Amino acid sequence: MENTDSPFRPGDRVRCIAATAATHDSLELYGRLGTVHHVSAGVDDTGLVHWQVAVDWDGIVALALFRHPAAELALADEPHGSFGDTGPHSIASTA
Repeated sequence: MENTDSPFRPGDRVRCIAATAATHDSLELYGRLGTVHHVSAGVDDTGLVHWQVAVDWDGIVALALFRHPAAELALADEPHGSFGDTGPHSIASTA
């Protein structure tokens, strides 16, 4: 199994670095700041770990937290993402 260290911890401030309108009922979160609520991991058949991050986004009143693949998020003090992202990316293109 690879990549067993969680990329985020509860309480981390994060920024959305991916376009989300297609997967979150037309709600675009790109650029928005939020707080990590919890992080969970799943392992696929090849042994790769896939992180899911539940985020409470600033300014959005919702009864449920939004879940994101870790690749859609960056720590808030990294405005372009930890992977050098510079703009919104289609979630469908990363699946």
